Amino acid sequence: ELKDDMKAKKNEIQTLEDASTDLMMLDDEEKVPYQIGEVFVEMTQDEVQETMEANKEKINEEVTQLQGKVDEIKGQMSDLKTHLYAKFGNAINLEADEE
Repeated sequence: ELKDDMKAKKNEIQTLEDASTDLMMLDDEEKVPYQIGEVFVEMTQDEVQETMEANKEKINEEVTQLQGKVDEIKGQMSDLKTHLYAKFGNAINLEADEE
């Protein structure tokens, strides 16, 4: 579940980067509709660029937190597998870690 969340957040970052690239192709004086929640607000290109950069930073922080949780869970799973193999030997067959 955490890996799916990370993947969704990385896709969101890519979408913001694509939008940023497309934004550069517009005229400098043109107002841009930017979606906030369920409404669109017209902003200048500089305001939109700043907002998108802030959103990317926020999402990157969330991805970092999720990665920390994933690493913690993997460590716990590894410890548990070690204990189980120590107790039962090869009599059990545990799933391999997924990446």
